Amino acid sequence: MKPVRYDPEAFEDIRATVRYYESQDKGLGLRFRVAIDVRENEIRLSPKLNAIYDDTPCRICQVHKFPYAICYLEYDDYIRIVGIIDLRRKPGYWLRRLR
Repeated sequence: MKPVRYDPEAFEDIRATVRYYESQDKGLGLRFRVAIDVRENEIRLSPKLNAIYDDTPCRICQVHKFPYAICYLEYDDYIRIVGIIDLRRKPGYWLRRLR
């Protein structure tokens, strides 16, 4: 199982989304964080399971019960999480992070 490394922007995506969901309904932010953790573990176990996003090297893993997805790259010795992307926003808004 490969280790996961979060880009700083991806980590901030999680923090901001947890804060938002907590402000909407107490406990919802925690449920979002748990959903992220579950999908992260699935990615670590089977990184090639998820589809590649359009013409990028990134794979996208949708988060259960939330309109978000984990965007990641697989390397030989680790998995890089580029972002926790909001699927309601304009597609590909996060692509600048690949530079």
